[in-house]
Amino acid sequence: IGHTAQIASAVGNAELQVLGTTNADAAIDIGRFSANGQNGTLSFIKGRGGIGDATALNSGDYIGVIQFYGADGNDLATSGANISVVASGTIAENRIPTYMTFSTGTDAAPTVVTEAMRIDSSQKVGIGVTNPLTRLHVKNAGQADLRLDANSGSGDSWDLQSKTDGTFVIYNADAGTDVATFNADTNVSIGTGSAGQKLFIGDTANGNMSQGITINQGAYDNEILAFKSSDVAGGA
Repeated sequence: IGHTAQIASAVGNAELQVLGTTNADAAIDIGRFSANGQNGTLSFIKGRGGIGDATALNSGDYIGVIQFYGADGNDLATSGANISVVASGTIAENRIPTYMTFSTGTDAAPTVVTEAMRIDSSQKVGIGVTNPLTRLHVKNAGQADLRLDANSGSGDSWDLQSKTDGTFVIYNADAGTDVATFNADTNVSIGTGSAGQKLFIGDTANGNMSQGITINQGAYDNEILAFKSSDVAGGA
């Protein structure tokens, strides 16, 4: 459509091609106009038998892939990214478990299209990991797992780091100091980066303190600090 001949890409000469030089010439619209909540649909179908046959898939079969290709000065066969849906698990009547991957091309020669994120059949999301264990599982060995950045000035970038030694660190990226460290033995260190560290509970400032802990009880008049032991009748 839009040209006199098919062009070759990585999949060969695709049976349906829309070729053009403007936005409208190189676009596909799917529109549905009806007095209900239904939509236009683009469907991918995968079976293992002949055309129209319902021979079941195997776990690991690709059901559909959206590929993104760019001209590299030599041909039109270099993929820069893709979105894939893959069967994963037990395939049976009315049962097709899947995972979905989002992959991007590396800045290298040759480019390697590499998985960046996966959503599995339990709706768990993995970034940098192919078997997410929780609703969101981020893995980035040797670097910050997550950065929170207000981007408004010094001291506003915070890294959350899960390190190979089992420690979890809250890190002030602008100041270059650890704010808090939680290690594998459940020990907690606050303000480990340099001198002058403070911990505030119920407050944000104490002009009389250079380093230490400030607890502000507010309007409450009961215990502000308690030491308890499970095998001592009267705590001290």
